[in-house]
Amino acid sequence: MTLLNHTVRKSPLLYLMFILLLVLTMAFFTIPENQSSDPVVTIQGQVLIPSKTWSWKPTVTGTLPLSMVNFSDTLPASCSGGAFAFGTERLFNSYSLLLNLIDEEHFEPKQVLIHARELIKPPSQPPASASFTPLGWTKTTDGSGMLRWTPAYSISQWSDEWVDQITKGSNPQTIRIPIQHPISLKIGHATPLELPLHTGSNYLEISAQAWNRIKITPGAWFNSSLLKFIKESRPLLQGGVNLDSVMGANGLLHCRVSELIVAYQPTVELTAFGSVEAAIDRAVTTSNALTIGNIKFNRAEKSAEKSDGINTIYSLSSDSKLPIMIAVNVVQL
Repeated sequence: MTLLNHTVRKSPLLYLMFILLLVLTMAFFTIPENQSSDPVVTIQGQVLIPSKTWSWKPTVTGTLPLSMVNFSDTLPASCSGGAFAFGTERLFNSYSLLLNLIDEEHFEPKQVLIHARELIKPPSQPPASASFTPLGWTKTTDGSGMLRWTPAYSISQWSDEWVDQITKGSNPQTIRIPIQHPISLKIGHATPLELPLHTGSNYLEISAQAWNRIKITPGAWFNSSLLKFIKESRPLLQGGVNLDSVMGANGLLHCRVSELIVAYQPTVELTAFGSVEAAIDRAVTTSNALTIGNIKFNRAEKSAEKSDGINTIYSLSSDSKLPIMIAVNVVQL
């Protein structure tokens, strides 16, 4: 991928490149269910700005990390592509509101609704003294170290499990991400340089030592089949509330985060031309002030070399032992 003043080439760093993406507020991407043998995969989804370290793991038997639950439960601000942002609503709260708004006397099958309402009732016993964990619920530890009940979520794999797996044999792969906007490059506190796209170039190519899709699934308190039935049958809601205000495209229950896109030790490679080259070179060789997106690169993570004796290729790599959350996929409700 070539930029007018800057070219991003293929390398092993899904993190930095995706962050590059991030700054753009750019494209979508979807990673296939299984890694393809094709050396280049085009992806679509919502890019995280900024990218985040993925270090979720069970804290104690019967508990989940609060960060994982909060991330999973917060509804996206938008169901379309581009940059990912959290909205102000929670999936559990919005789902509970809908169930409690339904006019029970005119809903069939009534027992299905009654059972669904039972599952969203908070446990009666304090989590510290509860002898068992009710179906659909789990425990988390808040910022003060207190145990709290929270609606349960599950993920397909924990971060430490994945790292252990890939360090025994990774499968590097290049990812191609469509972009529609210029890329910004910031050096120190200066105004970011805008690097327009070169004619005919409308994607970035990046790679990582490994990447994966991590599925996020609500616990037993959530009944997707019931939601689908409600959407199709359009039951009466109490107080004259319009169903579309809850389940429509702009309603509370529009979509949820269904997958994380994660990368391990990503790398981005850039080729600079003209005046931009001098600015990048100063940051790369003399300071830690080079920022692409929201990621700073220190000198230990940078290298530079001449290409054709004219232009300079900069390879920016992350040697973090923790995976990086690059983007998410969402599913319509």
